[in-house]
Amino acid sequence: MDDLIADLVEQNLLTRTGPDKAYKGILIHSSKATSRKKDRLFSLLSCSAGRGRNTPWLASNSIRVIRRVLEAQRHGHGDAVIATAFVEGRVLIVQDANLAMHVIAADDHPNLKDLSTEQLASFTIDSAGSGLHWRALDLDLDLDGIRAHPTEALAAYRRQRGAALQQWLQHHPEARTQLSKELMQAIDQVVEGKADLRSELAGELAEACRLQPSDLLDQLAELQQQRHDGSP
Repeated sequence: MDDLIADLVEQNLLTRTGPDKAYKGILIHSSKATSRKKDRLFSLLSCSAGRGRNTPWLASNSIRVIRRVLEAQRHGHGDAVIATAFVEGRVLIVQDANLAMHVIAADDHPNLKDLSTEQLASFTIDSAGSGLHWRALDLDLDLDGIRAHPTEALAAYRRQRGAALQQWLQHHPEARTQLSKELMQAIDQVVEGKADLRSELAGELAEACRLQPSDLLDQLAELQQQRHDGSP
């Protein structure tokens, strides 16, 4: 397994698994990466987000996660398997095994709206990636259940995130001078509420402003919450 992933990285390819199948993106078992390989991984991921490309990727220190993603893709049911998930404020972000991102506003989801922020973040993912489980709350949701929210909720979230990002950029003018024209065009799409702030784009933006991606997302979440609360 490690050799397979290493080959994908070293060749800088999306290697085919069969006549009609190909890997959906770049998979990285990060716990086994040497310093030299981490430098190569960073270059590879930067290339995947540049020159107008948007190659999805997943980096994990768990070989179990990488294995279930590969297996799901190989058998053609990656859109039903959860690779990873995390909570950002009142928003649940889930990445499926096809490496697509699903952004769910908890306050607009029928099963999540009554959970506190702490409860929302208290889920686990089963080893098969079949669902999220809130054991203390007796709540289980597969990907279909997670996606069961109105389209309008995602559109509203994008508008809120875009407004928060615009406000954040006003305080960080260096971002526009540090990033390429193509990346700034992608960021402008987020500001206009037409796209999500994907992890690779957030990473580029954070690096340009000498921040950790997690710090950037925390700051955006705080701005979003302030706007929601009507704070100045």
